[in-house]
Amino acid sequence: MNHFRLKTIGAALGIILLLPTLVQAAETRYQGNAAGWNRNTHYGDDNKLWACSASQDRENSVSFGLILARNYNLGFYLSNDRWKLGEDDKYDISISIDNNRRWDSIAHVYDPTGVIFHAPADRDFLMQLRDGQTIRFYTAQQVFTYSLQGSAISLQWITECMSTANGRGKSHQGSSGNESRSRSSGQSRHSSNPFSSD
Repeated sequence: MNHFRLKTIGAALGIILLLPTLVQAAETRYQGNAAGWNRNTHYGDDNKLWACSASQDRENSVSFGLILARNYNLGFYLSNDRWKLGEDDKYDISISIDNNRRWDSIAHVYDPTGVIFHAPADRDFLMQLRDGQTIRFYTAQQVFTYSLQGSAISLQWITECMSTANGRGKSHQGSSGNESRSRSSGQSRHSSNPFSSD
């Protein structure tokens, strides 16, 4: 399942790009899987490439992804079909790699089943993201843990992918629609809103 639904990608991009108005994506194109990460490109109504993403999609659980916007702002997203998040809500979230220091961020709801948030603009963090083993996201109710195996390849791919938006590199044709994705094991606990302390 494509957790970046076509109707909500605009909201996610609006947060990452810090646009005053949200850009409604016209199409998301699946670019294949490498090192256990699904690759997607996201296009606006003007057919311009707005973002590239790499994700660990988990059936019946919480999916995790990296997204690089056209202005090279890096973000994360978490999504779960069982969540029921409030429209335009924001939540505190902390990020830790290999149990090192925590970085704080704000998770923005982009649809009732997902949040998106900025990665820290910190060189040390980016090096840990590339070279680390495990990433954890701390919310008010839960801790979500993911392997970073293959993250270096994924970071390299989304960076090279975005060069297309600036007229460099080859275009990413891919395919649109709901193609099957590889799955990895997921969390056993579910909550309608793991971000709220209520």
